[in-house]
Amino acid sequence: MRGASDAAHPVRAVAEADDAVQPVDESMAMAFTSFAMEVLGAPGSAGERHLRSIASVLPIVVWAIDEDRRFTTCFGGGQRRLGLDDDVLVGQPITVFGELGAEAVERVVAEASPHAFMATGETDGAPWQFWNLVTPVPESRRVMAISLDTTDQYVTAERLEAHSRINRSVAEALRDSEERFRLLATEAPIGIFVLAPDSSLL
Repeated sequence: MRGASDAAHPVRAVAEADDAVQPVDESMAMAFTSFAMEVLGAPGSAGERHLRSIASVLPIVVWAIDEDRRFTTCFGGGQRRLGLDDDVLVGQPITVFGELGAEAVERVVAEASPHAFMATGETDGAPWQFWNLVTPVPESRRVMAISLDTTDQYVTAERLEAHSRINRSVAEALRDSEERFRLLATEAPIGIFVLAPDSSLL
């Protein structure tokens, strides 16, 4: 494990769509924010330790950004996908993961409403994908967020699409081959017949 500032740790994130940051249900998002603020507002408390313990075994990352757009906390089992340890991102700018996260934070602050976005990228050549829910902290320019590691589903979908492309290519090649064969049989002085196992003509 290492920090995001490590030069040997290439992390990049890209948008999944042109309009990747979308509004989400406020009740769900604000319930999470209220809970996280209450727990994280008392550093070292039993509540914080309990939250960190739960998050450490789940494919999630809990993170917060201050007014200067820097991480103030970042922990959870989902960080293993990124090769990071808990809180090594503290003090780092949100742009360490590209402009998409920064765009989401700015939109959440400007509209004072929760938004979600999907980000894909890679760490040391290994692909990853996270669904991110970003919520505003009331009466401030700070945000709380939770990210869910959806990499396994993403990789599976990519593999299925790759197999589908191969199957389509094979089917097209077979159709082309059949068309060429039929053309040859039509133009050439030959006859073609197919026999069943009992030698009857099909």
